[in-house]
Amino acid sequence: MNHNVFTRFTVRSLRANRVRTTVTIVGVALATGLLMAVLASVTSLHAAIVNYMRSIDGVWQESFDYTDDATLGNLRTLAGDHLDRLATRRDLGAVALSEENAEYAGAYLGIYDLPAESASTPRAAGDTDYAVYPAPELDEGRLPEKPGEIALPAYLRGETLVSGASQLSGVNGGATSAGEIELGSEVTLAAGRRVWASEPQTPIKSGALFQVEYSYETGEDGSINEGETVLETLADVGEARTYTVVGFVSTSYQDGNVAYVSPDEPAMTASGSAVGNAFFSTTGYTSENELDQLMVRLLGEDGSWATNSSLLTYQGLDTGRQITTSLVLFAGVLAAVIVVAAVSLISNAFRISISERTRQFGLLASLGASRRQLRRTVYVEAGIIGLIGIPIGVALGIGGAAVAFALTAEGWSMIVGNGVTVGLVLRPLDAVAAIALGILALLVSALAPSLRASRVSAVDAIRQSQDVRPSRRLLRVFRRRHTAMDDFSANGRRPRGMAARLGGMPAFLARRTLAVSAGKSRAAAMALAVSVALLVTAGLVSDYLRGTTSYIDYGGSADMQMWVSMSETSSELADSPAAVNVNDITADIAKVSGVKEGSASGLVRTYGSVHVDPAGVNWDAVDAYDANPPNGSCFKLDRNGYGSADFYLVDDATWRALASDLGLSGDATDPEHVSCVAFNRVSVKNGSTYGAVEPFTGSDGTLDVLLPDLKDNQWLAMSDDGSVYGLLERDEKTNEVTFVSPASDLGLKTMSVPVVAYTDNLGESFPIGSAMMDQTTGLTLVMPASAVFGSELEGAMSTSIIQYFASFAEGADENAVIEGIQKAHGARGDIDTVTINNLRESLREYNAMIFTVNVFLYCFIAITMAIAVANVFNTIASGLMLRTREFATLQSVGMGRRAFRRMIFLECADFAVKGLVGGVALATLVNWGFFAALSNSVSTLAFEMPWGHVALAFAVVAVVLAASAGYALHKTHALNLVEALRADVL
Repeated sequence: MNHNVFTRFTVRSLRANRVRTTVTIVGVALATGLLMAVLASVTSLHAAIVNYMRSIDGVWQESFDYTDDATLGNLRTLAGDHLDRLATRRDLGAVALSEENAEYAGAYLGIYDLPAESASTPRAAGDTDYAVYPAPELDEGRLPEKPGEIALPAYLRGETLVSGASQLSGVNGGATSAGEIELGSEVTLAAGRRVWASEPQTPIKSGALFQVEYSYETGEDGSINEGETVLETLADVGEARTYTVVGFVSTSYQDGNVAYVSPDEPAMTASGSAVGNAFFSTTGYTSENELDQLMVRLLGEDGSWATNSSLLTYQGLDTGRQITTSLVLFAGVLAAVIVVAAVSLISNAFRISISERTRQFGLLASLGASRRQLRRTVYVEAGIIGLIGIPIGVALGIGGAAVAFALTAEGWSMIVGNGVTVGLVLRPLDAVAAIALGILALLVSALAPSLRASRVSAVDAIRQSQDVRPSRRLLRVFRRRHTAMDDFSANGRRPRGMAARLGGMPAFLARRTLAVSAGKSRAAAMALAVSVALLVTAGLVSDYLRGTTSYIDYGGSADMQMWVSMSETSSELADSPAAVNVNDITADIAKVSGVKEGSASGLVRTYGSVHVDPAGVNWDAVDAYDANPPNGSCFKLDRNGYGSADFYLVDDATWRALASDLGLSGDATDPEHVSCVAFNRVSVKNGSTYGAVEPFTGSDGTLDVLLPDLKDNQWLAMSDDGSVYGLLERDEKTNEVTFVSPASDLGLKTMSVPVVAYTDNLGESFPIGSAMMDQTTGLTLVMPASAVFGSELEGAMSTSIIQYFASFAEGADENAVIEGIQKAHGARGDIDTVTINNLRESLREYNAMIFTVNVFLYCFIAITMAIAVANVFNTIASGLMLRTREFATLQSVGMGRRAFRRMIFLECADFAVKGLVGGVALATLVNWGFFAALSNSVSTLAFEMPWGHVALAFAVVAVVLAASAGYALHKTHALNLVEALRADVL
């Protein structure tokens, strides 16, 4: 038979069933579109993160120092075609600063020339968007362009460099300037090479830390005197040269305190030597290990080099990061769920199509069509649907991702950082993968229906339907029957069985229909199960993404944060004017114009030692991070309940607001009364895993604050193995530190403090959210400052950080308010304002990031819901419409509309119950997959079933189920009885 006959036959069938065809195409397009959008989004975000790393670090993967160009030649030879880009610069030495300048600028000023890329290096990748090694970031002016020009660190602007002794014995400062340094000023520098004092032949890199050894001696009065021994000196110092300042640059964490000259600047040391720094990128290598092998061949086993590990991680060369593995596994589980949902939808459509055309397949078989030709007919249908649905899906996925990125560009830029623009990045491989998965879903979906179509015979054409063929289970039931009336009562008026007794004839017929068409029932129940699981998956994605970042709390009532320090610092809390006068300083802030009334607040972060009831500690949470002490220990609490804690002391108004938010009463609301609130949530990291835990069990009680009376060379801390909290002592002669005794054996004086509440939420009235609370011990306690100052507790705590907060009045100029606060406290003799942060701006940025994440999250949820709805509608509506002749027959024998609807309702109820059970099972499997993926990096995740999402998913499916059945019944009831009985499928 001509193949065109089968094609025309398939096209005719698709046209005759436009609703089912349209729903199937929509399902294919949605599934393919979702896959395309996920792949494109992952690629775009990955590219943005890589570009962020390139923008701050450059594209270099490895770097090393060299003293002659032969090493560079060896690199080109060993790397061969793998070498991509190469940049070099020179370390011209360092200039010693006088002691006067060293107080704020450090002991040395390093001198580098600007990095220059080698033009002779073949560019295998051709990536020129970012520098191999970035030039310093300009703060003002420009970078040097010729010899005699220099760009200094920004912190030297306005300063005067003077001569005099340096911190190195016998070495004078080699940097001077004629007055305060500005653009156009001249500075005179004499550079040499930093070397070890004991080994002058061994150089020290200019950007390295100042090499000093500290020592401690006990004075006659028992005090500890700190001493230092400088371990390095300056050698090979050249003649002083004068440079013109053309720019100021920001200090780099990579290079340290460094000034920059042009690449044409001659060497500055007396010997004319300079150390070269090489930075290069490669292509073709698949792991960091291959790069390490290259460096070993180049520099030897004892060689020294640096690796740009962050860039390698995102390039996929460093696969040791757990978070990378988690994201890959999470995306894999998500892709599998999408493919399964697509297969379910499409296979149901094909199954229904075969059922509709049973008679036509039988007729084709009677005319000589082979089984292969019948199978091909189904694949032709799949091909037609795929040719339409897959391209539409790819276009929808790309378009949707483009719109989403356009709407959230600002938020993504804030999330990624450094002003990196995040836009849609398309890789041909992503489109190929989406198309391939779509085709795979079509082929898998068409496999079983095509085999079923090939088994249709000419007898089926005469019989009108293949589906009336009884199953083995039904045949066994029939063998137990003797007459057709066995299923009815003795008088033949009522059917027998539990279903019939409960629901009458409609229930009896529904039960028999489900028994006769068990395959259809299973298919419908499975479609509903997949839809339930798909909707639950959307909720799970939301929960897990939010769960992994739930510790980020940028809430709080404050718009402004002021960090302060004392002119005369002291470790004793009682000697801190900014802390003791917290209420007075808060009152001063409240007087500033533009500050919202009642919003000013103060917070003093201190630390001290405590003893808690071990029975009230969540040791499972502690053990999760103390398994490998001391590096894994973050709680600093031993099994006897002794340890250290962070104390947040708040002003009176803040304490009253906190007490109100927590529902406290009585003495607990009085800031003069000694009590505390335990903040019972800690975000922690152990190695490569992250998490949030609750250190306390949450039962109200008390804790004891230790009031130790120790010598100057004694303090309380954890032992080296992280198991015991106790007394440590430094030997006055040898400077050796030893653990003396556990705190539990010291008999220390204590003060009992009631714990009036355990909470993981300090409320909207608290000035800052938990993300801004610097928790270093794991045990965090909030107390009223007024109760602490003047009590024994005052001497038991040490000052760490002092902050003040305020909110802006409606319509106030934020910058003017900040300026007013600076002026109000800038003149105080006991306080120096360090910095003021505009928290409102940070909150705006945070909200933009949340909006960005939600846009992508809700888009995913909307598409998954559309796929689920299409699956349910296609299965139920089409399945019911196939039974037009059956319904017409029942109507002809006298079944009314009401009984008919009850029968359909009972059938759908059976589908729904089975679908719910199967959906919960599938959702549990998906949930476990997500949990297993993310628990690699978020170890405190708990496996819990999202019953709320299950209930919501089932409700959505039930509504769609009812709507689908209603639509199908409307279509079938609209048919004329006689026409329905004699109608053919085509």
